[in-house]
Amino acid sequence: MTLSKLIKSEETLWLFDYDLTLYGYDEAHVLNSMDEYITQYIVNFLKISHFEANSLRRSYWQQYGTTLNGLRAHYEIDPHDYFNFIHSGERITKPRFNPEIRKHIENIKGKKWVFTNGRADWASSGLTAIGIEDLFEDIFDIEFVDWSGKPYAEVYHKVIESVRPKSVADIIFLDDKIENIKTAKDLGWNTVWLMPDSESHTSADYVFSGIKELFESVDV
Repeated sequence: MTLSKLIKSEETLWLFDYDLTLYGYDEAHVLNSMDEYITQYIVNFLKISHFEANSLRRSYWQQYGTTLNGLRAHYEIDPHDYFNFIHSGERITKPRFNPEIRKHIENIKGKKWVFTNGRADWASSGLTAIGIEDLFEDIFDIEFVDWSGKPYAEVYHKVIESVRPKSVADIIFLDDKIENIKTAKDLGWNTVWLMPDSESHTSADYVFSGIKELFESVDV
């Protein structure tokens, strides 16, 4: 099914990543503001330098999909303590209010969810700031999938059980990370990779620089 038909079909089930998907790379400072606190959490927990902690944060994110997964693989940490710390900093920023994106999402057919590797409170506060929280059925967050997360296939299967598609071909998944897109494609989902200056990829059915370009391409 073409993207235009998916957008107009009541049967389509939309799964949106949150960070760098429902807000774009032009607002990367939002995610970066939380990354500062992830690094500080590692500094406090492991008693290492800021430079070492930042390198470890990036390494775990690349290797395990999330920094939390890496920390849990090597150390005993309480995920809620982790998220309470990284979400509560005074320098945390939120995306800007965006009525244009709201109009686009309102105009697409089918049910919509957020599928994120963050905890629900992080996504919820950001969606509220953008002005779109009420447009989604629910948030599938990292706690919902027992603190694992994308790109692991068992996480996607749990989401499938919740959205209950007639066919996985009714699902369209939008994410900025190609590893997450690849798993979705392997499961038969329709995939949209949102990444500035990217080219085609075998796992991405559609590639756009951001969500605004996607909606403008099909005049939604």
